[in-house]
Amino acid sequence: MKKNYFSFILMTWTLLSFAQWTTISNDASGDSTGMDATLLEYQYNTTTDQVLFRFTVNDLSTYSSGPAADFSFHLPNGLDSGANSGNHWSSSSPVHKTATIYCNAGGTAPSSYTYPNDWPNEMFQAVDNTTLCSNCINIFTDVTTNQIIYTFDRTDIISNSEAGGSNIVTIGIVANVGHDVGWDDSVTHVNGSTSSSEFTLDLSTVLSTGEFAITNISLFTNPVLEEVIFNNNRYNARKAIIVDLAGHIIKEFILNNDENRLPVSNLSNGMYFLMLSKNGKYFSNSKFIKK
Repeated sequence: MKKNYFSFILMTWTLLSFAQWTTISNDASGDSTGMDATLLEYQYNTTTDQVLFRFTVNDLSTYSSGPAADFSFHLPNGLDSGANSGNHWSSSSPVHKTATIYCNAGGTAPSSYTYPNDWPNEMFQAVDNTTLCSNCINIFTDVTTNQIIYTFDRTDIISNSEAGGSNIVTIGIVANVGHDVGWDDSVTHVNGSTSSSEFTLDLSTVLSTGEFAITNISLFTNPVLEEVIFNNNRYNARKAIIVDLAGHIIKEFILNNDENRLPVSNLSNGMYFLMLSKNGKYFSNSKFIKK
């Protein structure tokens, strides 16, 4: 039994902490006088059904109080709404969805940021600016490594129906970085030109299982100070883990079937994910804020 449990933990740690980063685009160093990116990578975490994008930049400490980024996506089958594609302001490439994460100046790494009213944290249709989701992109700024990670729910980028029944989907991307509610560096393209950058997702695991049927846990309080509290009688989960925005497992808990109080007072302030599992599969991916 101990051997099987250890194998399960090892598999989960591998999925969440050591998933492979794949290069989307290299960018020349020194081509921006502001935030200057040299690399854009991504990984797809099938356990959480999330896509993570990671920029490596020069001298992040100079801009860590107000990092900015935008991502635009060209979907192979178009939008659920049937709307046409539009264009990104820095590229002539047709795109369907655009996400803006333009932080106000005065924030604090890794994740304590606010957003201006005219450039909120959101995803919208590129052709007409129709909002698709708000406050739906998480940011993790790691000054020590000069890297910024942006985490998206995969279904916000491309829904199951937008995937058109395909297990393998390739998505075009236009991406920029900047600071203080503005962009400085076109990472996937030369400013004003088309982008040939793309990334591929293998959806075979998430489309063939029901592990994401329950997506939200009803927490007694959120944000939390000392404990994450929830009633497990509706979920019947065996185990819970807490994961940070970089995908690292921070805490693990064995659950009872009633009220559970998970101590988190020693966690740094910021955003985390609470994930529940039963029968060897994770079926929940709920966010909470530690204050």
